[in-house]
Amino acid sequence: MEIDLKNEIITDKHGRKFFAQPTNGQLHIVNRGFHYHGTTAFTHANDIFNLINTMKQRPSILALTCDNGPDYCPNSYLVFIAFAMLWKKCNLDQILIASYAPRSSKNNRIELAWGTANQALAQTILCPESKNLDNESEPVRKDVFKKALNELNVIWNKTSYSSKLIQSRSILPGETESPFTDKEYEEFKDVFENGPKSDYYTKYKSEIKFLFRHTYRRGYFLHIKKCLDINCLHCRNTVKHQELLEELDSYDENGTLLRPVFLTQLYDGKHYPSFVDMVESKTLHQKVREKISKEIKENPSDFEKCHWCSWYFQTKNDKKKHRFFCP
Repeated sequence: MEIDLKNEIITDKHGRKFFAQPTNGQLHIVNRGFHYHGTTAFTHANDIFNLINTMKQRPSILALTCDNGPDYCPNSYLVFIAFAMLWKKCNLDQILIASYAPRSSKNNRIELAWGTANQALAQTILCPESKNLDNESEPVRKDVFKKALNELNVIWNKTSYSSKLIQSRSILPGETESPFTDKEYEEFKDVFENGPKSDYYTKYKSEIKFLFRHTYRRGYFLHIKKCLDINCLHCRNTVKHQELLEELDSYDENGTLLRPVFLTQLYDGKHYPSFVDMVESKTLHQKVREKISKEIKENPSDFEKCHWCSWYFQTKNDKKKHRFFCP
C-alpha cells in the first residue's frame, strides 16, 4: 500500500507527539496463481521494483511496514538480501523495514485495506465453469488460471479504497519475474543454510559482505542505507539526501532510529517515548540513549552485535550464520 504522508503532528492521550497516522493512499495488489508462482521475499522485491519504475518521481527512501510472515520478517536473511539488492539496484539512499510486535499487526494499514478488497469478492466465483482442474490437461489448467487472474483484476480495478481505485495486476502462468529470479532465490537460500559448504558461497560472499556493511538489523527492524565513506564506490557522490544521513549519524551511534525503551519517569514506564519527542528534546533523547547503553551493559548477551557491521544477533544460530560472511 502506497501511503500519502502527512506533515501534521498530533498528541496522544499520554502527551506524546507523533506524525499523524496516514489514513489514505494508493492500494496496489499483485496476484499470483499458487500453482505457478509462489510468494517469497524476492517476488515482493520484484513487485516494489516494478512499482518504483512506474512512478514519475522515483523515491530515494522507502519505508515499509510489514507483518512477520517468513517472506517479509525483518529477521529473515532472505528478506535482508532481497531488499538490500533492491536498495542497490534502485540506487536508493535508504530502505527501512519495520514490523509491529506480535499481537499488534492489527495496526498495520494493510489489514484495513484487505477488508475492502475481500468484500468486493463476496459471493464471487472466478471461472465458475471450471469445477475440477485435477482431471484437466496442463494447457487447459493454465488457461483457467489466466482467466481467473484477469477476472480478479477487473473486479479489483473497479473497487475503490480510500477514495482511489485499487490498482490490481497479475503475474500470469508462464511469466518470468524480474529483476530478481527464482534461481537467485534458491542459490541465496542454499548459501545462508550451508555457508562455505554451499556451491554458491564463493559466488555471493563478497556481495553479501558488502550489503551487510550497509545494513543495521535488530528485532522487528531492518535499515539499509548508503554510507558517507568517500572510498565506497557505490555510495560516494550518489547520495541524494546527505543531510538526512548526517542527521541520523548524530542521532544514534549506529546511524539509525533508536531502539524503543521504557523510562520509569515517563508515562508510568508503560509507554515508549516517541520519535518526535526525542527529536524536539535533547534531554529526553540523551536519557533514552543512556537507558539503551545501560541495558546493553547489564545484559550484553541479549544485545550482542557484529563487531564489523551493525547486525544485532537474535539467536546463537543467527550469530553462527552471520560469521560465514563477516570477519
